[in-house]
Amino acid sequence: MNPRSELALYGDVRAWLLGYLRGIHPRAEIAAYDTHHVQLSAFLFQERLHESFPAYAAYEIKVDITGVIRSGSFTSLAFVECKIGLCGMLDNFLSTA
Repeated sequence: MNPRSELALYGDVRAWLLGYLRGIHPRAEIAAYDTHHVQLSAFLFQERLHESFPAYAAYEIKVDITGVIRSGSFTSLAFVECKIGLCGMLDNFLSTA
């Protein structure tokens, strides 16, 4: 795999996100997934997280890395998009619009 490709970053970024989320949510159940190949709505359904997100069917986007934070009845998501090269704030804004 080309070391300059976004795909090459996914494993390391997933591991980083897992550690980062465990650090800021030490008592929560944390997981991180490479989700670049699947719509977020399908991922939430496959992982049985859709009940925590009633509008999950509308989440028709693909996210490179998805983190899941579970604590009691609370479930939250964290997203990371991997990019090779320079990107600025405008690029970040446009990727979320």
